[in-house]
Amino acid sequence: MTETIAQIVLRSINVISFIHLRPTDHLQWSKHLFGRCSAYSPENKHIYYSDYFHINVRQPSIDGKTGPDNHIHVEVTGIPSNGVLSAEEGDNVNLECRAVNITDNTPITSTEAIYHFQFDEAAPDRDDTYGGYLADEIIQEQLSNEIGGIQLTLNGMKYGKWHRGRCVVTLIQKDYDKELKEPIKRYTSKYFWSDIRHKGEVQLEGFDPKKQITTIQGITYGKILYIFI
Repeated sequence: MTETIAQIVLRSINVISFIHLRPTDHLQWSKHLFGRCSAYSPENKHIYYSDYFHINVRQPSIDGKTGPDNHIHVEVTGIPSNGVLSAEEGDNVNLECRAVNITDNTPITSTEAIYHFQFDEAAPDRDDTYGGYLADEIIQEQLSNEIGGIQLTLNGMKYGKWHRGRCVVTLIQKDYDKELKEPIKRYTSKYFWSDIRHKGEVQLEGFDPKKQITTIQGITYGKILYIFI
């Protein structure tokens, strides 16, 4: 059952870790996942149980909007100016995402926002927007509060696993935002595209990943149109 929750499940004494959670928002309620902890007492030979908890993992939106307004600018470094990440299978890649307030050019720190990278991936089991198939090793680290943002390290890039990516920055709501029922504000970088090639593969002249038709999770991505299959 645990393989339906996450790509990797690790257990250590009284701790369980789920790595690359699989989305559950497409499941019917009867198929939703619940769990609880149990502890056995050898003294009285009795098993004790915690309350049940509900595993509710939502797939992130992959719409093309960059934000509810133009107050925050999100930038990904490590991508060439043409917006295409070119590398060979097995290469290591470092990306950084930072956001600044346009009005005074101050960085948006980790105390003000949650940063993460988002990818449209090509594997069919729908868990891959969380990064499971991008590379052999994936490391995400926070940058210093002076500059804000995160760094994503992809060691051992994999071929043909994703179409495009971007960085998403979600502002943390203050108490007065919640009292006023202000909507959560979410900003994104521009999309960047994948050009991960096999070792020694020579790219055809004039090839543009942005213009390629790619089928991901039942959606065919073309130059203009999304076709749902």
